[in-house]
Amino acid sequence: MLKKDDKTNYDNFLKDIRMNEPTSDEELREAVKSAIKDRSKFFYCVYKTLTELHPEIDVAEVMREASRQFGASRSGNFHGTDDCREVVKNDFPKEAMLVYDVDIEELNEDKAVCNFKKCPHMEVFEELGCTPEEMEHFCLDMLIHGDYAAYSGCKDIELSFPQILARGESVCGYTLTKKK
Repeated sequence: MLKKDDKTNYDNFLKDIRMNEPTSDEELREAVKSAIKDRSKFFYCVYKTLTELHPEIDVAEVMREASRQFGASRSGNFHGTDDCREVVKNDFPKEAMLVYDVDIEELNEDKAVCNFKKCPHMEVFEELGCTPEEMEHFCLDMLIHGDYAAYSGCKDIELSFPQILARGESVCGYTLTKKK
């Protein structure tokens, strides 16, 4: 409970952070992007720490498995349908569309192609000084396994990435296809 003497400080705090004002799309995008980037920084720090402290273990395999478990933990959002439109609706709320700067190229029951023009994971790895090879390693050898795990429970929908930002391509082509 807030102390009585702190009420003015609290009211000023709420005013300073604009608590009762609407949030713009740009503010929302930046807040979500910041949270994703923090998760990526943590991922990077765990990877580097494990590599330094335990050179005898396959750190990439540990991180790959952690990514799989993370993806599996969010997979329930997608299991109830075999309609690619519904999966996209459940996986790409407004915040994701803004953060990843998504262009939807195709969206129907059998296929969805969502082109991500930005990736906070890659942005933070670049900010941390990673080489293009390291960024590709983090994405393709570890992080992407969380995406695949998130969709593994979809009995009739398959995820693929024909294009990937971490390989230097212009977009990540997050593609869902209904199995025939």
